[in-house]
Amino acid sequence: MEMKNINLPLIALRGMTVLPDMVIHFDISRKKSIHAVEKAMEKDQKIFLATQVDPEVSDPEYEDLYHVGTLVKIKQLIKLPNSVVRVLVEGVKKGTLESVTQADGMLVAEVAVNEQPPQELDPTLNKAMLTGLRELIRQYALANPRMSRDILKQWLGMNSARKLLERFTIDYPMEYRERQHMLELDSLEEMYEYAGKLFFKSIDLSDSESIRKSVFKEFVGNKVVLDVYVNNAAMAYDDIVTNLNLDRLKAMYAVNVFTPMMMTKYAIRNMLLHHTRGSIVHISSISAHTGYKGLAMYASSKGALEAFSKDTAREWGGMGIRSNVVVPGFMETAMSSTLTDDQKDRIYKRTSMKAATSVRSVAETVSFLVSEKACSITGQNIHVDNGTI
Repeated sequence: MEMKNINLPLIALRGMTVLPDMVIHFDISRKKSIHAVEKAMEKDQKIFLATQVDPEVSDPEYEDLYHVGTLVKIKQLIKLPNSVVRVLVEGVKKGTLESVTQADGMLVAEVAVNEQPPQELDPTLNKAMLTGLRELIRQYALANPRMSRDILKQWLGMNSARKLLERFTIDYPMEYRERQHMLELDSLEEMYEYAGKLFFKSIDLSDSESIRKSVFKEFVGNKVVLDVYVNNAAMAYDDIVTNLNLDRLKAMYAVNVFTPMMMTKYAIRNMLLHHTRGSIVHISSISAHTGYKGLAMYASSKGALEAFSKDTAREWGGMGIRSNVVVPGFMETAMSSTLTDDQKDRIYKRTSMKAATSVRSVAETVSFLVSEKACSITGQNIHVDNGTI
């Protein structure tokens, strides 16, 4: 890797990260930033952008900045009221921040940049990455009907995994810290692995109070438009009532009831913010409607969820937001894997079709409920249970 050190005027960005090839504008008001822009315009219009670790720091130094940033070229300046300057830039290449000094009333960055062009991928690896990326993008497009068809067509039409990843990193709506992490990755393989993680996030559903931060602040953010929220998480607590344990009951209710309620709260706020006629679907259980020995506690949590959904539908229907519940019968899932064949047979005998409920049938019902075809259905419990009695 052939590195070259150069000195450039520096702007410390708050709450955003700019990438190579990205065209974007931002507003600056700090005097040091304005002086940096003016200095750049006197020469070659090039400037270095580094994101602050803490956006609240008013006078950042080297240790307050992420040390990987982007060399950009200034395309346009617009002076706004109250000494604010709007800067339009185009990202050129990433660089590593070696040091920060102050001179002429501005920050100056010593930046190490790689002068070598990126290596081409092995054709077999390129094809494998393209296949994986295109599948992820198709899944994302299906889950986000508002996604621009032009962007989707552009993404799927690319034949270079590197260019697709770079374009994806620019266009995909992600939180700036995630974009910063992508910028810091050196290898295409690392970028590919991290891109897959951006579509999915693991969270601790037992911690109901952290939902706003872990999901709606760090993962979704206000820029992402939510059309659909499907609550399919649950945990079981099986025992007879006389053995009821309060700690286990609270743990189950946190996952089955409290967290879904908090998720619904913030999903609706997102839908209201973006004027979305959204759809919410909760997954309940047939146990809330038919008695099973040892399932009283679990059934009660699902019953609570159904009541919550019906009232949610009543509250927000006027804003075009729908809420429904799918009530599956017994399914062959990880949660039911501990049951013996004899126990399963007894359950099957209580169904009209004498069989386990099809997981696909449940999934197709959810897909229907979140679609425009179900635009007049809300406040309902839809049973998909093979006629369980």
